[in-house]
Order: sequence, then C-alpha cells, then structure tokens
Amino acid sequence: MNHVNEISAEDITITCVCSHYPRDLMNHLKCVRNYQIEYVEKGICYVTGDFFPIQIVLTKALSDEENLWLHNLDNDIQEKEVIERLLVEYQGHSQEKLYSSVMNIITNANAERFREVTGMCEALERIYLEVNGERLARERKEELESKLAMQNA
Repeated sequence: MNHVNEISAEDITITCVCSHYPRDLMNHLKCVRNYQIEYVEKGICYVTGDFFPIQIVLTKALSDEENLWLHNLDNDIQEKEVIERLLVEYQGHSQEKLYSSVMNIITNANAERFREVTGMCEALERIYLEVNGERLARERKEELESKLAMQNA
C-alpha cells in the first residue's frame, strides 16, 4: 500500500542539536549500543548502526563564519554583530521555509537580546517584526484581553 504523503526510511535522519558535548549520550551510543561515530567536521558527527542515521551537531564547536545559522541555534547569543548578521542574511532568504523556521527558533530563544539590538535600528526592527510579527501580535492581544478582563472584574 502506497500513501501519498508516505516518507521512506531512507529519507529520515535523526538530528540532535546540542550546545555542549553530550558525553553520556556518546558513551551510551558507543559502548551500550555499539554504534559507530564519525566526526565529519568540527561540531558535526554522524552516528551509524541504528535503523535511522543520526547526526549530532555541537553548535558551540561550529565555525560562526561557515555555519552562521547552526552555530547560533541556541539561547545565548551575546554579540550585537551576530544578531545583525543573522537579520541581514535573513532578508535575502525570508521566503524560504527552512530559513524562516530556523530564524523563528533563534529569535524566540533570544527574544530579549533581539529586542535590545533591533531597537537600535529601524531596518533591523522591521526584519525582526516580520519574523516574529505573528507571535508578538498574539502576545499583545493576550495582554490586552487580560487587562480588559481585569478592568471588567
């Protein structure tokens, strides 16, 4: 039986994104499960031996220049310049679902820092609002509804 939306097992990869080396997980995969671990580049390794291929991405070990999006896929972006680079690069890819998804994750995880930085520049703020507009509008609506409910109580 073939379903229209069926995905074959060959098209599936399990990806773990970590900011720090997952020592216990790696020991378990090597020693208990007897999987093979291959480090393909700094910050990325492939695990084979399971039904599905697994890749582990260590965001802090990735080069910021070569892997801007993956490197910043965490909740601890400190540098204003990094946020500006992400926002500027996103402008050229805003219609692409993958960029949009990753940008949503990054901005939501670093919302306060993005607000601080985008408040400095109108163009960057416009990009930030485009990325987070729906979420921000929903938060504002909930805030207003809460205030109205308190006034009517």
